[in-house]
Amino acid sequence: MWIGILSDTHGALEAEALEALRGVDEVWHAGDVGSEAVLDALEGLGKPLRAVWGNIDGPEVRARTHGRLEFEAEGMKVLLVHQAGTPGRYLPEVRRRVRARRPDLIVCGHSHVLRVERDAAGILYLNPGACGEEGIHRVKTLVRLEVAGGRIRKAEAVELGARAGEGRERAWQTVEAFLAARGLRLGEAQASALGRRAARVCREQGWPVSPVHHPRFGTVNEYPVEALEEALTEGLG
Repeated sequence: MWIGILSDTHGALEAEALEALRGVDEVWHAGDVGSEAVLDALEGLGKPLRAVWGNIDGPEVRARTHGRLEFEAEGMKVLLVHQAGTPGRYLPEVRRRVRARRPDLIVCGHSHVLRVERDAAGILYLNPGACGEEGIHRVKTLVRLEVAGGRIRKAEAVELGARAGEGRERAWQTVEAFLAARGLRLGEAQASALGRRAARVCREQGWPVSPVHHPRFGTVNEYPVEALEEALTEGLG
């Protein structure tokens, strides 16, 4: 059985992605679908589709997808979610599901970072990266798996070309630039706390942090805008 796994389409699914999925037996989407048109295109392949919704998905997409899926594929127990954290730093709900069900495979998205590895308990963690045009990734990717007898026999990472969206200078920002772009003013202590929350989000999602020169502070960090937005929302909450 061949499975095509993709995530974070954000409403865009190009012909190259559909072509890469034509030979698989099932398609799994790990969330941030972005539009019903993406679901329509995937269903048009004539393959069984398993899909969860992500944090950007509206009611139309959520009505056709799931918050979480737990199932078996060729004898392999699978947990499919949008946000899982990373091995050693799973989110609380994922840790609870791991204890309750002990999956063989955790599939997630959200970070836009292609990552396949076994955690300390031997569970395979798989993030196919992002297949759409929005986000921090530079290359669009998906993954194909061959599964038989409860085991993964083969895994293929498929590169679909460079992302045509925003460049790195706009996808990454310092705390200072992030706040200025949104017309927000925070005290130094609040801005530092925002940076610490953004750094934690990056650790949890496996996102890199880049040090850059600052004329006043010497060296500061640039974070993916998604991490800063999540950190800001957390702070407001």
